[in-house]
Amino acid sequence: MLVRAGVPPAIIDKTRRAHYLKALARADDSDPAPLAEVLARAVRVSVEKHMLPALAGPARLVPLASLETRKLSRVALLSAAKRQRLKTVKMGDQYYSTRSWVQQYASSRHQGRRAA
Repeated sequence: MLVRAGVPPAIIDKTRRAHYLKALARADDSDPAPLAEVLARAVRVSVEKHMLPALAGPARLVPLASLETRKLSRVALLSAAKRQRLKTVKMGDQYYSTRSWVQQYASSRHQGRRAA
C-alpha cells in the first residue's frame, strides 16, 4: 500500500515485531498513533539503510547509519567518528560521512596492530 502511494517500503525488523503487533492491536482499537510511529520509523530506517547508500555516490555525505555494513556496525562507526579515526562531519547531534571515507577507515583499521 505504501509503495503504491510513492512512499518507501516500511521494513519491520524481526526485533521490532512485538512492538509492531502491539501497535497494530491498538490501531484496531481506534488508536492509530502508535502504528503510525512504528511505520514512520521503519520507513526512515529503510531509507537510511537501503536507499541512501544506493543513491549516494562514494563522495556524498550521508548519515553514519546509512554506511553500516556487516563488518562495521553503526556503533563501531560512531565510536570511530568520536575517536576521530573516521573522517566525519557533525551537523547538530548527527554524524555524516561518505562511503569512500568509510572504506579508507576500514582499510586502515588493523594496520597498527602486530601479529600475536
